[in-house]
Amino acid sequence: DVKNKDGEPGSIKAQIQQEVKQQIEEEKQKERERQEKERQEKERQEKEKQQKEKEMEKQPEEEKDKDDWSQEQQKALEQALKTYPANLPKEERWAKIAGAVSGKTMKQCVERFKELRAAVIGRKDGK
Repeated sequence: DVKNKDGEPGSIKAQIQQEVKQQIEEEKQKERERQEKERQEKERQEKEKQQKEKEMEKQPEEEKDKDDWSQEQQKALEQALKTYPANLPKEERWAKIAGAVSGKTMKQCVERFKELRAAVIGRKDGK
């Protein structure tokens, strides 16, 4: 006689059917777990995407803030322009100027200089 898992007598066919049923249930459980992981990953990716979109929406505001110059930064730029003469190599001069202006990049300092120069030239032409 063949005994089943519980130690009770049973047919081989019944035991095989029970094992197959158990394997099927295990496979179904694995599939449910896989689907849940996939769902969680998609949810995570969607949240990440939404967060990036929010950051992109905020970016123009932050860029506007970067264009704002405090009085201290303006004074530091003006002083640095006097301190580092135009006869220095261009990259070296602007790197030093930017280093003297807290919170501003070399590009921002150059752009600000060009704006100021245009404003001064405009005033002279308007006289």
